[in-house]
Amino acid sequence: VATGLESIAREELVHKCPSVELFQLPHLKQQQQGRIFFKVPCTVSLEFLRDMWSLEKLFVVAQFKQLESLSLDQQQKQQKQKEQAEQQDEEQKSKEHVDSLSTTKSATTTEDTEQKQQSIDENQDLNRIRQELFSLDDKVHYDRALQLCQRFLSIKSLTSSLAPSKQVEDEGVDGAMPIKFRVTARRGGLHRFGSIELACSCADGISELYPSWIPDLTRYDIEVFVYVHFDTIIVAFTAIDESLSLQKFT
Repeated sequence: VATGLESIAREELVHKCPSVELFQLPHLKQQQQGRIFFKVPCTVSLEFLRDMWSLEKLFVVAQFKQLESLSLDQQQKQQKQKEQAEQQDEEQKSKEHVDSLSTTKSATTTEDTEQKQQSIDENQDLNRIRQELFSLDDKVHYDRALQLCQRFLSIKSLTSSLAPSKQVEDEGVDGAMPIKFRVTARRGGLHRFGSIELACSCADGISELYPSWIPDLTRYDIEVFVYVHFDTIIVAFTAIDESLSLQKFT
């Protein structure tokens, strides 16, 4: 929703669907500007979402977890910078009697070692995310979220090229087109990995859950949205990616 209009959006939701349950994610209380979270009972029609004026985009959350020590906050960054400065001072003192060639070689070796360690830490974090959020035991959550997402997409007549993943896996390609997907990643805070690396890693996780799905960055049927805020991770399917209110004028 538009930042500053969260309360209006909540009131509109409750007015148009009294059975909606509003809630807040505990670790994102201070970072929920422009977002509202709600639950819809499975027995409730999603037609009321077509009449929502205050919603700009709609996501169906599949996974929400907090992974400790995933982010590098400002204090950790300052501590790391301090340790690096102290290490550089010690190295400088110990190299006072060493010729410039040896100094350059040693500095290059230190830099290479740090880069290798950063790469190792990045891979460890990304592997941890895949294991924690894309295990086969969690597939049921993705199936439920996808079903709810398809319920909404069917209202908007956007599911002509979609087939349930189970049907594709069981029946092969008898008239059922494989689902094309893309992963969009956003981050808040300091991490050892970038958004592109995060998106690629999560795409591998989705491919493990749904082997028949095909990655496609432009002509996709389903968008998987991954949001990492410090130690908190949300994985969701994009049900609508354009303003619901603007659609009323098209």
